[in-house]
Amino acid sequence: MKLTLPLRETVISTMDPICSIPVSAVAGGNTWPTANKAFFVPFRITKSLVIINMFWYNASVVNGYVDVGVYSLDGTRLVSSGSTAQVGAESLQSVAVVPTNIGPGVFYAAMVCDGVIGRYLRIGGSVATNRMLGIVQQTSAFPLPAVAVFAQFSAGVIPYVCMTTRSVI
Repeated sequence: MKLTLPLRETVISTMDPICSIPVSAVAGGNTWPTANKAFFVPFRITKSLVIINMFWYNASVVNGYVDVGVYSLDGTRLVSSGSTAQVGAESLQSVAVVPTNIGPGVFYAAMVCDGVIGRYLRIGGSVATNRMLGIVQQTSAFPLPAVAVFAQFSAGVIPYVCMTTRSVI
């Protein structure tokens, strides 16, 4: 039997070293590169955690809908926010998700937007570097699909996707 401890919360972010993002990467707000294209950023955890919230940072313009989630390495969606209206310029936007136990292991943090007008915090980088980090994508993926079909990464951006977790013993 596993016991969930509600007081030991952790935040996992695509800008953390846990996701292998280079420290020299510069974050900035910009539009989503292609409507309905999902990006999947790998991260590793060394113990079981329960995901309880997903969030991202909205930049200066809000417009359209977002879906964020977590996937296994084989492309199976483990949890997602579902289609969520982008609200609140220049602020974090958090969505409670069905508490989902993951780990230990390697997973993907995923984000997709249905348009290209809303602005989001994201990291720039070369396509080659982002491929070396293991980032993948899927076109026509809004809302996030139950099973992702990963394709080679072709963009120079990494979305800022975060999740709040609780420890499990």
